Formats: sequence, C-alpha cells, structure tokens
Amino acid sequence: MSESMRHEAALEQPVHKEDFEGEEEEWDHVGRIRFSLLTSQGTDTDSDQQVDHVRRYKIRTRYREDITPNMRLNFDGRILNIVGQPMDSNLRRQWLDFDCEELIV
Repeated sequence: MSESMRHEAALEQPVHKEDFEGEEEEWDHVGRIRFSLLTSQGTDTDSDQQVDHVRRYKIRTRYREDITPNMRLNFDGRILNIVGQPMDSNLRRQWLDFDCEELIV
C-alpha cells in the first residue's frame, strides 16, 4: 500500500445519549486524519428482501493510539466503519493499518 496520504476524513466515535424515548447513539467528531486507501473486496448480502452491498477497504494512516474498532471515518459523506483491531504494522509506531466497511443500501 502506498504511503501517500492523499485522502482525508473526519474520525468519529459513538456517544450514547439518553432522552425521553430511551438511549440514542450519536457520533462525535474526534479529529481529521489523512490516509491511504486500498479497495480490498465487496460482498452482497440479502436482508429484509433487499440486497445490501458491502465494500471493504484497507486503510493506512500515521500511527496514533486513540483509534479503536468502535470508531468510523466520515469520508466525504461516506461512512466507513472500522472493523477489527487497528494494527501497528511495523511495530515502530510509524503506521497504523486497519480495515473498514461501507454499507451501500
């Protein structure tokens, strides 16, 4: 994967708020990250009599400790959910690699 960080997205984390109707999940802006992106694969799933398309991406960004699997990237209105544990790929705290999924309904 190229080390060229030509993409930029908002990093978001879930915040659980409770209102009169119960608990609701909202997303808070954590910061912006630059990253390289590689499309890895796509799948189709059937749910509720409609076909959902899932695109998978491999992401590489500069190392940071605060990215967790419950976060997501808001990439120009496209939501990329982080899947699995982000990994320090060279064990030198230089790069952070992780997979993301985008659900296309």
